[in-house]
Amino acid sequence: MRRPALSLLLGLLVLGAGGPALAQVDAADEDAPAVTDSHLSGLDAAGVRLRLGEPALAREEGAGALWTYRLNRCVLFVAFADDGAGLRVTALSSGPRRHGEAQPETLACLREAEASRHASADALPTP
Repeated sequence: MRRPALSLLLGLLVLGAGGPALAQVDAADEDAPAVTDSHLSGLDAAGVRLRLGEPALAREEGAGALWTYRLNRCVLFVAFADDGAGLRVTALSSGPRRHGEAQPETLACLREAEASRHASADALPTP
């Protein structure tokens, strides 16, 4: 996936939500490591759905995709790229839930998404 397209997509999604642009994802800084979690890095879409549930917004562009999870304290962005073997997670980023709030730590936002998924799974009635 072309990084400028991903950066543009991230910026548009955040601006559309009324929040500030994400500083973690910067196409001009190719040497900066992407924020990833070893448990999500390289997962396909089905694996991410198992870990985090359905995204609030899923957008595909070119050979990549960006999923947005809106949580209580943050917004988590999961970026995918297709290297020929299907879409795989390549990076995570986060943003504040509401305009003017502090920038959340991405791994804390990921943990909130995982906890939210587990809480909703526990709330489902058993057959």
